[in-house]
Amino acid sequence: MKLKFCISTIILLNFNFGWADPLKMNLNEPIFGSSMATGFITVPCNLNNKPTDCFIDTGAKRSFAKYDEFKDFTIVGEEVGGGAHGKEESINLVEINNFELSEINLKQHIFAITPNGIVSRFNLIGNDIFKNQVLNFNFDQKELSFSYPNADFDQYDLNLYNKTWVGMDVQLLNKNIVAIWDSGASFTAISNEFVINNETKLKKIGETDVEDASGVLKKANIYQADIKIKSKTFKNIQFVVIDFSTIKEKIDKDVDMIIGFNLYTQANWLLDYENLTWGFWN
Repeated sequence: MKLKFCISTIILLNFNFGWADPLKMNLNEPIFGSSMATGFITVPCNLNNKPTDCFIDTGAKRSFAKYDEFKDFTIVGEEVGGGAHGKEESINLVEINNFELSEINLKQHIFAITPNGIVSRFNLIGNDIFKNQVLNFNFDQKELSFSYPNADFDQYDLNLYNKTWVGMDVQLLNKNIVAIWDSGASFTAISNEFVINNETKLKKIGETDVEDASGVLKKANIYQADIKIKSKTFKNIQFVVIDFSTIKEKIDKDVDMIIGFNLYTQANWLLDYENLTWGFWN
């Protein structure tokens, strides 16, 4: 099996909580194409007073604007960023007059732009905008809203990594793993360190190319196993195995999993950044 996947996890406000209508999520076909359950989420938004689609990426530290559309904006700053594979680059910052996503309305918000990688091709919304928000992913109805569902469900502690990324503890091979919940990752990923220590218990099913947010491609093996998160077991989840050195250095030393599209779309999720709780709901 020879495929290509995207791993987002970009190393790089006081909102009004209303009851706006949910946004319709587009669960797009894989960026590179494959027969497997990979993809990414976009929703309608307004950027600089123009309607467009925004890539929802909880693996991104900062939001990005399409390079071709905003490259001529005045540069107001610069920072160093990079992707999961570790390559760093200088990223320009621009100020955009208006951004609207459902009831979120920001003025003069700073977005990053770069001509390189996946982030150059999308208006991408990251954790600088999601912090203090409630994200309610209803994959049954393909809807995203910013309020709690009208349903009873168990709530658990949401892990916060480096004051930016969120996730939870999961179980693989009856072992606890610390995971990032990354809506920008087109496929679930596990650290090579974990796999090396448990390879005899895992089933390898193929290999692929994995591109990170900055456009770096690397070869990766694909494995398959059941993954348990609290009371829910996700059967026969396929995942790529990559080097987590940069993720462990920049995000959290204990992280060994990225929860990606092929796993998170199998349930409805509530992620409460402000109160650091999460849950499944039906």
